[in-house]
Amino acid sequence: MPDLIANYNKDITIELEGVSKHLDTNYFFTREGGLFRAEEYFLVDGPYHYYLDLYAVGCTTPDFFIEYGCDLDDKGCLHHDIVEELLSLGMVDDEQTQKVGRVAYKNFKFEDQGGSFCAIQIKSAVIDPDYRGAGLARNIYKTLVLKHEHIVCDNTQSISGGSLWASSIHSIGEVRIYDTNTQKFVDVLGFNGVGVSGIVPWSCQHLNIDQITDWGRAFSHDPCHHIVNILSKKNLY
Repeated sequence: MPDLIANYNKDITIELEGVSKHLDTNYFFTREGGLFRAEEYFLVDGPYHYYLDLYAVGCTTPDFFIEYGCDLDDKGCLHHDIVEELLSLGMVDDEQTQKVGRVAYKNFKFEDQGGSFCAIQIKSAVIDPDYRGAGLARNIYKTLVLKHEHIVCDNTQSISGGSLWASSIHSIGEVRIYDTNTQKFVDVLGFNGVGVSGIVPWSCQHLNIDQITDWGRAFSHDPCHHIVNILSKKNLY
């Protein structure tokens, strides 16, 4: 996939341009972080078409949601049932609930097997540093692909964003590599961020030597701005 840069300087508190219209509310649970709420909005007349705000849901008894949720998970409960159980307790504390992330995305069209399909392309994904080990991005992206059918990575990504697609997103479904110039799929993402047929869908022209070392994967010297990754609902594991 795309050209890599060192990092994005984004702030989850900034307001996006355009008029917001609320679309949906979803909850999910992770063993690493507890209970989270995702609020999705449609943007009218803005540079992006949608954004999603992510909240860590506070509890009237500190750490209870994560402890009880993990107990239920250990018993084999489905995560949907864990969420329903936690919400049914009436222990949500709005004062302790805090925004911990924001994802902005826009419409994207691609061609496949002679047909045109609509997807959403992630343009910015920011998670509070305190929650970056809480398994949030994987759950957010899975929630989005279940709703929108297809999600696409940005044409330019930070090292952390590229690593996310090469590991976490790759682990939840088959990720296909798409060339926006030829409008064709050219490979399937394999281990270590390389296509199973050998395509190296990354370029690091904007990274210094230390950053390339941090990336830790083979990369292409040719610009890859036209290469993107696509995860589709039908290809989830």
